[in-house]
Amino acid sequence: MIVLDTNVVSALMKPSDHPDIAGWLNQWPERLVRTTSITIMELNYGIHRLPFGRKRRELTESLQTLRRQYLQEVLAFDQDAAEFTATLLANAHSVGRNLDFPDTQIAGIVLANNATLATRNIRDFEGLGLKLVNPWD
Repeated sequence: MIVLDTNVVSALMKPSDHPDIAGWLNQWPERLVRTTSITIMELNYGIHRLPFGRKRRELTESLQTLRRQYLQEVLAFDQDAAEFTATLLANAHSVGRNLDFPDTQIAGIVLANNATLATRNIRDFEGLGLKLVNPWD
């Protein structure tokens, strides 16, 4: 299973700006493609911060289309993910590393589901025990 990070889903919302990412996604069977509830929250937060108008409407429609087409199953931040996240945060704290909380929640969800994370921000997730892939490479 491949889990799309927020930056990948965001790129797919503007396919004309990132045609290579859409092509990369097409190599994965739809039944193996997921995202997380954290990514859905981050994207909706960004959309809701925009003033009402064309751009906000287009991004809302684009996200809805992606959800119907590729992201029908959204992985939740459940008890297993919470336990993985807590461990990641505690381990990072013990070595003086500060982790972004939403990214750590995404990492916890990915670990709980034994999945691979597709992200452009490989550096943010390195050392957390995740299988990572950068669709831009």
